[in-house]
Amino acid sequence: MHIKCVIDSSSLISLVKADLDDYLELTGWKFVTVQDVFNEVVNLGLQKGFLDALKSKKLFDAGVITVVAINKNNLPTDLQVIALAQDLQANLLANDVKLGRIALSKCLTVLGSVDLCFFLKEKKLISKTDFGISVNRLVAKNRLA
Repeated sequence: MHIKCVIDSSSLISLVKADLDDYLELTGWKFVTVQDVFNEVVNLGLQKGFLDALKSKKLFDAGVITVVAINKNNLPTDLQVIALAQDLQANLLANDVKLGRIALSKCLTVLGSVDLCFFLKEKKLISKTDFGISVNRLVAKNRLA
């Protein structure tokens, strides 16, 4: 059984900036998001010339992350992400503190990038050394919430 996890833009950008985007596939989880996150991270990122947007696009192209349509496109992106997590009864991978607090108030399980690294270490999918390096990369890129 795959763990379903909705990913927001803050987590995706954090993992890509820290060169940890390959960790998403290592988890074996099913990652999904809303169209607005794709637009923000990939389309807008490419328009602005961010190299990270190309790496993010590859995750979508490879099916590591899938865009799921929801009927709440009129909501702000953060609320769309929360609504999707609720609809799918999925975890939420979000480094954004405000988003995390709102999601927790709705009884969702909220994980951050470090939690994802910790999961991989606990499952022995990465070593303790790699875990330390991963956390240091997130710190160096100022991507911890």
